This record gives sequence, C-alpha cells and structure tokens, in this order.
Amino acid sequence: MVVNHSILLALLAIFVTLGVQSGESQNTKKGGASSDPALPVLVDMDASHLKKRLPFSWEKDPFEKVPGFVAGRERGENLKLLAVLYSEEKGKSAAVINGQTVFENSMINGYAIRKIGPNFVVITKGESMLELQMPPI
Repeated sequence: MVVNHSILLALLAIFVTLGVQSGESQNTKKGGASSDPALPVLVDMDASHLKKRLPFSWEKDPFEKVPGFVAGRERGENLKLLAVLYSEEKGKSAAVINGQTVFENSMINGYAIRKIGPNFVVITKGESMLELQMPPI
C-alpha cells in the first residue's frame, strides 16, 4: 500500500493541533495556569538553593556607622558630644556639644560643623577633620 507522505503529515498536523487546543481548554484556567495541581510545572531554573536555610545569620547591621577617627584633645580643647537630634531632611539635624546647640554649617570653638549623623558629628578646623561620637548606651 502506497501512502503519500504529505497526506500523513497533514493529518498528523491536524490531530496535533486539535489535541493541543482541546488540551488547553480542558486542563488550563484563564491566564494559562493549570487547574490540575497534579500536573508538574516546568521551570527552566534550579530553585533548590532557595529552599535551603542559609548557614549564617545577621548578627549586626552591615550598614551601621563604623567608628572612624574620634575627636580627642587637640590644642587643649575638649569637645564632648552630649546629644544628637537627627533628621533625614537636610539641615534639620541638631547636636549639643559642650552644652551648646549647633547645626550643620555652624561654628563652635573655631570648628565648623560639617555633618550631623544619627550618633556622630563631623567637625573641621582648617585641614583637620574630626568625628565626635555619642558614647555607647
């Protein structure tokens, strides 16, 4: 029996098309999600690492300000940071140094207040830059 290959291919294409369309209407919800939870979901990604518990835990905030250089006694002056009122808005922060309230770009004992952070104040005098820090609680 001689069968034309083009006819067989055409019939196969019709059956595959009808099978795929009928399978979509029976096995999927609107939006392409499968309605049968037993059907496997094919994903081209190995997600096994997402299910493993990490071997470490965060003990310390990695973004916490690390102490740099701390102001000490320079030329007999003793500056002590007593309080910080910190605001995210630029120019709204204040600090109390030696009992005097200061703001960014103000002066105290010849030092210019350059930056006020949550627990520190950066001051400059000429080329010298110092950082005053709040004592730990």
